[in-house]
Amino acid sequence: MTARKTLLYIAGHYPDLDKADLQLLLERGIGIVTQIFTPDRWESPYALSEDQWLLSFNHTASAFLAYRLLEQLLYPIQVNASIAYGSLASQAGLVASPAYHYASQALLEAQSLGEGVLLYNANYLEDQLTNMLLLAWQEIIKEQSEIQRALRLSYEVQFPLYTAYAMTSDWPFQEIEALEILKMPVYAMEDKLQDYQTIDFQARKPLKIVDLHAKIQSDHFYVTGLYEKGYASAIAKMNQTSRQNVDYHLKSGRFAAERNYAAAIVLQLEREENALSV
Repeated sequence: MTARKTLLYIAGHYPDLDKADLQLLLERGIGIVTQIFTPDRWESPYALSEDQWLLSFNHTASAFLAYRLLEQLLYPIQVNASIAYGSLASQAGLVASPAYHYASQALLEAQSLGEGVLLYNANYLEDQLTNMLLLAWQEIIKEQSEIQRALRLSYEVQFPLYTAYAMTSDWPFQEIEALEILKMPVYAMEDKLQDYQTIDFQARKPLKIVDLHAKIQSDHFYVTGLYEKGYASAIAKMNQTSRQNVDYHLKSGRFAAERNYAAAIVLQLEREENALSV
């Protein structure tokens, strides 16, 4: 029996950027993500074109967390994507596989809904519930200002949403910083980000690695506990701004809600995958 695997099908887009420059940014971002997710990565990333890539994982929750990190690394580049869970023997038979078919369907639908949309397809009765959660999570991000979206990475590189089975604690910060420098021309094209400076990663706190399952507060009957205070000063130093300014953006940008929602999606994906694996 052909094993079920997970595909993350991504498509990058930025209208005013040369295709070669877009391709380079995507390659660098995907390279960082695949290093961090080495424990759960199934095969090497596969380029379908200069702006479309396939990443393969053993688990659907890993693909979601990989997408979430990638869209932060690449912002302001917009990344549409799909996550598919289905039969896939090897990349040699990729195009004919159910997993690729599901991923292609979901990516087309995601692109029809606008920029930066992620959808899920396992050809299963709970897919609609999963996609409702995904769209609600993405609505929080879309409501953030340009500065708030840019600041998300500064929080993530100090206290990431992390799963021990999927991610390594050895993050390539030099490569992350190099990607930020490569993005400077893109920041310059954004009216609200023209004065945005490269993140000073030397000013960050040490990476705090805690499995998100352990951080979800068991004394609540809803998902919470994935956001911690105490990072505003470090984020301010990293971005050459004031702590008061960062505090405002952390609150008005609903950073806590975004992280709790993302953790709920991880739990739902794990639940659905377990049901399909029986």
